[in-house]
Amino acid sequence: LDRAMCRGEPSSEVAARGQARTVELYELQRRYTMFHQTWEAPFLPHDGPKQWRWVDMAYQRHAWTQGEQEASARSESPPIAAPSGWLAAGKWEVAASDGAHTDGW
Repeated sequence: LDRAMCRGEPSSEVAARGQARTVELYELQRRYTMFHQTWEAPFLPHDGPKQWRWVDMAYQRHAWTQGEQEASARSESPPIAAPSGWLAAGKWEVAASDGAHTDGW
């Protein structure tokens, strides 16, 4: 499995007082074989919860994920909704670490 971290910065309505929080999701994908060029959500039976594609740091379905597993696996962006009282401070973005590919890999 390959992974990239996406980071959004949802914050509560008191963000103006410096109480912003960062929410992290990981995108998981795999290829059918090393000869294929296309990547998809994990699809093997032993992938289990990783088949959601968008997971938390423990590789489990994130608590804010909306919809069914199949829809989540097809989604190009995290299919999440923040709980009541939280506001997004910005768009979701790939958070690449030092030395990573420009796409975050």
